[in-house]
Amino acid sequence: MNDNRMFKFNPKKAIETILYITEYYNNVYKVLKTIYFADRYHLSEWGRTIYGEFYAALNYGPVPSTAYDFIKFVRGDGQMNPPIEIAQDFAMVDFKTIRPLRKADRQYLSDSEIGCLNKSINFCKNKSFDELCKLSHDDAFKSADENGIISMINLIDSLPNAKNLKEHLFKE
Repeated sequence: MNDNRMFKFNPKKAIETILYITEYYNNVYKVLKTIYFADRYHLSEWGRTIYGEFYAALNYGPVPSTAYDFIKFVRGDGQMNPPIEIAQDFAMVDFKTIRPLRKADRQYLSDSEIGCLNKSINFCKNKSFDELCKLSHDDAFKSADENGIISMINLIDSLPNAKNLKEHLFKE
């Protein structure tokens, strides 16, 4: 079963999520980790991810694949042609720093999504690169092949309420 897109991807919401986080900090690595932890919180609490992202198991931990593709495109080293105009939304200061060109349009984010983003921002904001790297090398990450995609089922299985969540998501 290909479960990597079990939630519908929303590119506009992906951009607004990145912009929301950059209101708090601009480090690309920290922004990407914040998305990962926010999606874990939202999936556990609400039974869905924030904008339908999927995660690659890269060397320094799980990476929200499409968000990273958007950032690489703006940075000038991406291979994708994004489905929306993102160059007007943020710019790269350098290889590791993203600069928002506008504030997030919060009408695209629900109260539950903002709550989980805030929880993740508070969790990540004072942590170092090494701490975030270690914390994100969780069971979901370890279940994937190196540079492979983390299965959504394995991500769900890594959550404390996995059994109830699977019953909710896969009820017949």
